[in-house]
Amino acid sequence: MIDRLIPHYPAFLVTGMAIVASGLFLLLAAQDALIAVWVNKFFDGETEQGLFKAAQTAEKVIDHTLTVWFFFGLSFIKLGIGFAVATIVRNLRATGRLSLDAFASTGLPEAESSRWDEPWFGRYFTRFLVSGILLVGFFFLLTLWWDANLVLLKSAEFSGRTAGAAYNTLLMTERVLGAVISGGKFLGEGLLIFGILTGLATIIWNLSFQARNLPELTRRVLRPDGTNQGAELPRPYLPGTLVKLGIAGLVVVSLATPLAFIRAGFSAWALGRQFQGSISEIAIRLEGVLSKTIDPVTTMGLAILFFTIAFLLLDIIHWLREQRREFGKAVADLSDGAIHRPVVEPSLWPTRLVSPLAVFGLFVVGFFLFTMTGVHSLNYNSVLSFQFAGATDSELYQSALRLDRVLGPIITSTRMIGIASIFLAIGLALVTIVINLRATALLLPAGFSKLIAVARGEKPEAEDLTVYQPMALAPWNLFWPLLLGALVVVSGALPIGILHGWSIHRMLGEQFTGAGTLGATSDLFESAFLAANLFDASLVPWMLFGMGIILFSVGRFFSTIVGFVEARRMVTAEGTEAIAEALGSSQTKMAKHSVNASPESSDAMAAATT
Repeated sequence: MIDRLIPHYPAFLVTGMAIVASGLFLLLAAQDALIAVWVNKFFDGETEQGLFKAAQTAEKVIDHTLTVWFFFGLSFIKLGIGFAVATIVRNLRATGRLSLDAFASTGLPEAESSRWDEPWFGRYFTRFLVSGILLVGFFFLLTLWWDANLVLLKSAEFSGRTAGAAYNTLLMTERVLGAVISGGKFLGEGLLIFGILTGLATIIWNLSFQARNLPELTRRVLRPDGTNQGAELPRPYLPGTLVKLGIAGLVVVSLATPLAFIRAGFSAWALGRQFQGSISEIAIRLEGVLSKTIDPVTTMGLAILFFTIAFLLLDIIHWLREQRREFGKAVADLSDGAIHRPVVEPSLWPTRLVSPLAVFGLFVVGFFLFTMTGVHSLNYNSVLSFQFAGATDSELYQSALRLDRVLGPIITSTRMIGIASIFLAIGLALVTIVINLRATALLLPAGFSKLIAVARGEKPEAEDLTVYQPMALAPWNLFWPLLLGALVVVSGALPIGILHGWSIHRMLGEQFTGAGTLGATSDLFESAFLAANLFDASLVPWMLFGMGIILFSVGRFFSTIVGFVEARRMVTAEGTEAIAEALGSSQTKMAKHSVNASPESSDAMAAATT
């Protein structure tokens, strides 16, 4: 089934982007409109009207669903990227197999002895992709149950049925499912990204073998008297360190699932004590700390995975340049001076920016995990201490509460700057990869035509195979949308996150002066309250929409790469087969010429005729 789905990767990319776009322009727009309706009704004192109840219930249902809806769409885009990577791997495998078959047909023993098995991740990366999308789908279905439970819960609250076992069950389900879904969905995301990561490692494994060994096998076929005949070929390069780093990132992301279940347990504990008429301070504190910790931890794990992908792309760039260098060198060596060795340009400027941007992004995410998240948790415990002690009128409590409420959106939005920076690094690496593939597309046909001429015993025509302006081959039309998506993500912190924090600051300021009490609201409090709710609903979806643009742009890069890799497969396979056929016909002609020129053979033919 997976094999039948892989070729349809463009459909997954488009479907995922459609889901993400509908989340922003339909669901989020509807949620903002519903917020405006129920907030206005609330301040007008019309909370008993059906419109207020329906608007608030519908808004809460969309709020439950929206983040998971975006994750579902992003997961489809990632699955499309993963299947595009799988298509590239298939073409690389076919290129290696067909080339080795062609060389083996000439009687070269090394062509048979160099067929190594792929490492474990080459066999399993597509399974990681499918497992990830299935997990995300499971949590999406779990969200629908959560939504149905919320409708029943709000109905009970509006009708005054807030006591009894039925209401307690609804409230317990609301809290527990919310905790489980908030962290559990990241496991599927981690498996999808890890599948892409191991697919890129498989590309490196195949590409490194072909970059080094196919030119060497060509030398041995065309120069059987060479000094390297019979020598063992180098094994393919295994990016083991980066794969281990990717495993570490997957482990960090996977921590979200057990932490989510632990948080759900503390929520159930706190509610159970509440139903009995008491309070468990420990349960409330630990549940609150985990609620503020899970997202930063998973963001750190995702940053490690994306960071690893950026450096895997640098490895791919290295082997693409090595392929051009080794192939051009082989053509020059075998042409007996007719062809000058093509010059492979030094590292291009987009490549030099990849490492700094990736390191900066990982640093930003780590900084907010190991510093600001800790400050947020400590301050939250201070707020709870004031509340448990009944000292909610003190200025210290007001300052602590203000800091707790403001830090939340600031941390959420600002750490995404690190993810955007890593994706800029990935985008620049993909630009360089396409440059190398376009340069290879210019080199391979001309180079193979020279090698085929050598195999036929002819002298190839002189030709300059150097690409003098590689940056002219850069696909900036693919990079600009990725840059736009990064700017959308960054705008979540500047200015949306800051405006969100400022609206919370103004709302709490009015509330501390007594303006937030029923019948004593101020225009400033009402406007700040509305703004805070609108920003709270819009902040994360807006940044996830930017991530959708980024990932869709990455998918377009890989779709372009698929075309070049397919063309490379056809040119390389046909070129090596043509070399083998030319050698075969050349050897047949030489054998016939040797037989005709031999006196013994003439006498034998004459005797046979007599």
